[in-house]
Amino acid sequence: MNEAQLSIKFSLFLQEQLGYPKESLLLELPVTRPDGARMHVDLAVLDLNSSEYIGLIEFKSSLTENNLLSALKQVKVYQQAMGLIDVPTYLVTNGVDDSFEIYVLEDYGPWIPIATSTFPSYKTLSARKKAKDKANQNKEEENKYKRKQYLSLWTLSSAVLGILVSVFSVVYLGSADFLL
Repeated sequence: MNEAQLSIKFSLFLQEQLGYPKESLLLELPVTRPDGARMHVDLAVLDLNSSEYIGLIEFKSSLTENNLLSALKQVKVYQQAMGLIDVPTYLVTNGVDDSFEIYVLEDYGPWIPIATSTFPSYKTLSARKKAKDKANQNKEEENKYKRKQYLSLWTLSSAVLGILVSVFSVVYLGSADFLL
């Protein structure tokens, strides 16, 4: 089965078996690279509620070392061009007996094989994005709190330093005229 046939078959699998809405699956999504050249993502998954991309899928009809490297380079360009460095990214190839072989890209490393049964459902992929967004929001709030603590510490330190200078002046200079 060629890549076009494979992408259609996998899209049907996602819809029928894993609950992906047809409208969330964008085949051959055009992408412009930083150098202005146009490419096409084989399949992008769109969260219909947030209108954000929640997954990228590359298809290869056969699995060779060259195809693995080619797919890795391609998806890195897609991720960079789309600003989706941390979006889940998958490689799908023809498997034995009309099945799929699926690989996931983890932390810019090599492709890691996963079982077809463990491919995330639409709800899971969408929830993963929401969880990451919530974690980022919590981290930003934590950073704000730390900045406030730091500012409070500086303010307190400045006040203590001012009091110490005043005490030093009174004790060692013997006069409090500067306070009047």
